[in-house]
Order: sequence, then structure tokens, then C-alpha cells
Amino acid sequence: FQVSPGKLELQGDTRGGGEREPMMNGASSNRSSLQTWAGFSRKCALMVPYVWPKKSLNLQLRVALCLLLLLLGRLINVALPLYNKWIVDGLSAPATFSYWLIVVSSALKFLQGNGAMGGFLNTIRSYLWVPIQQYTTREIEVELFEHLHALSLRWHLSRKTGMVLRVMDRGTNSINQILNYLLFNIVPTIVDVFIAVVFFFSAFSISFGFIVLTTMIAYLVCTIKITEWRTRFQRKMNDKDNTSSAMGTDSLLNYETVKY
Repeated sequence: FQVSPGKLELQGDTRGGGEREPMMNGASSNRSSLQTWAGFSRKCALMVPYVWPKKSLNLQLRVALCLLLLLLGRLINVALPLYNKWIVDGLSAPATFSYWLIVVSSALKFLQGNGAMGGFLNTIRSYLWVPIQQYTTREIEVELFEHLHALSLRWHLSRKTGMVLRVMDRGTNSINQILNYLLFNIVPTIVDVFIAVVFFFSAFSISFGFIVLTTMIAYLVCTIKITEWRTRFQRKMNDKDNTSSAMGTDSLLNYETVKY
């Protein structure tokens, strides 16, 4: 996909007359030389309208509730270890044992979830996010569909329908996955790391906080490098998948030519 102000387009090149045509052939594998994180902030800004729908107040309220639940989950992650500490301290004699600590801790654990259980907050957040995801899918697919109909007759006469449909399908799904990953994985992780660093700085010593901060920076750098390395292979695989889809679909659309 090509990033342009206010809309998504299929990546292409300019041919005669200055009209931009989609680039759907194997030559797109040259993109592997591009940096995975190039223009990351610009791409994130492009996806903002799909996260905050201006056309629907109901969807905006759902986004706000999802963000509030996300913030509440971060606070629970901080409070739960403290309650566990107070429960353990309450078991030591001659301190009096407080049952309400166990009740509150159990309630927080229910909200947070553990292991295979997503937790009550995550379940509610996923339920609220479904209409937003449907809105994003619908808007992107309609915009791409209108863009394809706005292309020249020359391109449609030499089209590769299977490849176009495969790229549209993968692009729409990828954007939804990126939005979910950014909002509900990357951002919460960054917030958790920040809270952990501040907690270790204040509760223990500077050295503890520095160890946590250094570890997370090293992890982040390694993650970025490995992602850039593996993305080259992912792009090559996508190009081959596009070619395969184009051959299969076009052979069925041109059955008479292939058969006879």
C-alpha cells in the first residue's frame, strides 16, 4: 500500500500522463530493501481516522471505553503485587490477618486474568472493539474498491484479478492486526515498563531501575533488528503468494483460453 494524505492506495508507479498505476507484479520484491520502520510515525498518523471514527459518536465512545479499560488494566497490574505482598505480610505473627485483602486480591485477579484466561477486562474490551474493527475493515475495503474503479482502462485490460484481490484482503487484515497490536500490546507494554522502572527507582534503588531500563532497551533494539531481518522473507513470501493467487484466479476467469 502507498501512504498518501488522507487515504490508502495500492502501491504503484507513474506511467505516461502522470497517472499512478498499481504495481502488482513480482517486481515489488524490491521493497525488501526498504527499512521496515521507515515512515512509521507517518503510517500511524494515517491510521488514526480508522481508530477514531468521526462519523459515529457510538464508535468513539467505544474507543474511549476500550482505552479506559486498558488504563484500568495497567493500574491493576501495579496494585495486584502490592496486595499479594500485604497478604504475605499478614500471615506473619503476631499480625492480624485481614480477609478483605484476599477478597480484593481475588477480584483484581478475576479482572486481570491469568494464563489461558483473558480476564474480564480483556473480554469486555474485545467485545467493545468488534464494531470498531468492522468499521475499519469496511472503510478500507470501500476506499480501495473506489480507487480501483478510478484507475485507467489500460490497467484494467492488463489486470491480474487474483493478485489484486489477494493484496486487498491481506492489506485490510494487516491494518486491523497492526491497530490491535499497537493499541493493546505495544502501548500497554511500554506503559508497564515505564511503571516498573519508576517503581524500582522509588521502592529500591537507582541500580535496580537502571537494570530494568537497560534490559528493556536491549530487548527493544534486538526486537527491531530481528523484525527488519525477517520482514525481507515475509515480503518475498507475500509476493509469491500474490503470484500464486493471480495464476489460480486468472486461469479460472479465462477458462476457455486455458482449456482450448
